[in-house]
Formats: sequence, structure tokens, C-alpha cells
Amino acid sequence: MLPSLAQLLPQQPLQPPQGQPDSVQQLLAQLHDPALPDAIGLWPLAIGWWLALFIGVTAITILVIKTVQHKKRSLYRKLALAELNNIQHNEPAHKQIFAINSLLKRAFFSAYPSLRNEMGGTYGEHWKALLFNTCALHKLTIEEQGALIHITGEAKYQPGTTIELSRVIKASRFWIKHHKTYSTAQLKPITERCLPGAV
Repeated sequence: MLPSLAQLLPQQPLQPPQGQPDSVQQLLAQLHDPALPDAIGLWPLAIGWWLALFIGVTAITILVIKTVQHKKRSLYRKLALAELNNIQHNEPAHKQIFAINSLLKRAFFSAYPSLRNEMGGTYGEHWKALLFNTCALHKLTIEEQGALIHITGEAKYQPGTTIELSRVIKASRFWIKHHKTYSTAQLKPITERCLPGAV
């Protein structure tokens, strides 16, 4: 008959060997914690961090340059609006129409300096066409558009002509604020449409 499992297992828990207690303690004392590697430092940066840093600095630089350029390009609008406000409040009524037309021309050639030499003397229908083709003036009322047409043509010189100044000012302010910016190449078809024979 085979012995049972209970007979095979010792009845008392196993005890460490009694003969050499000091040697066991010495062996345990020689055990040390495993050596850990040094913490990974931030410097020197890995190539990925250098690349991310370069992209970030480049993006911020481009954003700053674009913002400054936009502000410089839009400065004439701010100055023109301030002058329009000055004309409205400080010029006599009979001089306002001429002052506003002159202001619009200066703002136009500030927006499109490449046209200054070629079209500086533009007036009448051609001048009106340039204003209407560089801004969505159709968003104004018919009366406001008509007021702007009057000051760009010769009607302003004719006696008895009455022009509602508030409409002229509103239409002029709208053009100054909302005219589109075009490159020289984009302006060419506009000038050809407005001034037949223009190069």
C-alpha cells in the first residue's frame, strides 16, 4: 500500500539549518538593491526636440511678420477713416465733397500704388468704375451709390446740384473699410475693364 500524502509531508514546518546561522545572516547582508540607471535628463535635446523647437520658432516668426505686414498695409485705411471723420466734423459743407473725393483718391493710390503714375489723373466715369470694381459697393443703397457717383464725376461742379453729405460719407467710409487688395497682376484686368486702352 502506498503512503498517503499526509504521511509524506513533514509534520513540522521546515527550519533553517541550525548549524550555520551566522553564515546565512552574512549572505543576506551581502544582498543589495539592484542598481538603477541615472534619470534621463532634458539636456542635450534629442533631434526630435530640436526639430519641434525649430518648427515652433519658425511658425511664431512667420506669424509676427505677417501681423506686422498686415498692420502696415492697413495703416492707410485707419488714417483715411480718421481724416474722413475730420472732414465730416471740421470742414464747411461746401468743401466736404471735394475733400472727400481727394481723400478717396489718396486712399485708392495708397491701396494700389502701382497705378499712381498711370492713372493719377483719372476722373469721371473711369474714376467711378475703378471705385466700383475694387469694392462691393452694390451692398450700399441706391441713394448711397448715387451720392458716390456724384462726387466722382462733374456733377459736383454744377450749380444747383444737391448731394446728401451723410450718404457720401457713408459710401466713402464703406469703400475705405471694405475695398479689396489686389496684386499688380490682378489689377490689370480691372484697369483694362475700367479704362479701355490702359496697359
